[in-house]
Amino acid sequence: MNSSTSLPSPCSSSSCGMRLFQQLSPLYAPYWQDLSKRLTASPFRSRFRLKGKDARILPKKGNDRILLETEQILTQRIADAFPFKDGRQTPMRGYPIFIAQHACGICCRSCLEKWHHIPKGRPLTRAEIEKLSWCITAWIEEHSSFEEEKGEFYTPELF
Repeated sequence: MNSSTSLPSPCSSSSCGMRLFQQLSPLYAPYWQDLSKRLTASPFRSRFRLKGKDARILPKKGNDRILLETEQILTQRIADAFPFKDGRQTPMRGYPIFIAQHACGICCRSCLEKWHHIPKGRPLTRAEIEKLSWCITAWIEEHSSFEEEKGEFYTPELF
């Protein structure tokens, strides 16, 4: 895949909100529910949390922006049939999308094969990138919250 492939830029108006993310929800929510159950059974995958400024990414950027950034990251880092530095291309920390990639098993081609049944050795399709991006965005949404009574962000302890 061409890593310079550009995706459409997100809406600049505040009315854009979560339109793209919500549009895709009916398509991918059942897949996410099944995947989420499997991920919570994994001690490694279930240990990932968003903390501090990472937990504040969702209100700051919004779901649509995160979805588009995730698509760009996946296209550049793991969409090729044989990605550069496969297995080491996704940092364990430093950006909420990277944390979510590990939490969702979308960090390398081996994890994609194990968790999403996408075989190694072939490029990801546009539909697969969209579905995986939606899962990462859903994970970030579930693990970023605003606690109004305290006036601060927190990551809920779900398990």
